[in-house]
Amino acid sequence: GHDVCLLAPKGVGKTSLARRFAQLFGYGEAYSVFCHADLPAHELLQRRATTPDGATEWRDSPLLLAARRGGVALLDGIHRLPRGTFAGAVGPLCVERSLLSLPDGSRLVSAAQWEALLAAGLTEGELAAKGVQRVHPAFRIVATAEPPAGEGEGEAAAAAAGWLSDELL
Repeated sequence: GHDVCLLAPKGVGKTSLARRFAQLFGYGEAYSVFCHADLPAHELLQRRATTPDGATEWRDSPLLLAARRGGVALLDGIHRLPRGTFAGAVGPLCVERSLLSLPDGSRLVSAAQWEALLAAGLTEGELAAKGVQRVHPAFRIVATAEPPAGEGEGEAAAAAAGWLSDELL
């Protein structure tokens, strides 16, 4: 399996198609992340929240929940993210299926890294105690985006098309 990006104009049904994809392939409901220009990179993974007793804790984003549980993460409107946000926060998860460290101090490792740690003599309990978890092998990302709007030449066209950069490709 591979991750995909559905690229089409606004309002044609990209998000509906992505959700239907998740259902048809047995993933159930997609874990949705609504992307916007002010979304901090760390919130693609985890965000700070306040518990009922007033303490703060890190909570997994829908993207991270999908990675841990083997679901489909739907990154809706990825073109809205500031340049560098996606690659900086999620690049290793897309390419290697691992994240070296998360904001809460825990780590996600690929299935291959997980198996190597078990082969080295560590138990699942020991890994869990160290905050190490495996990215589920069934995890997939489906992103939706609008095509670059810039036509013509010059700085304005380059800026409008800038989100579709090498970091995403």
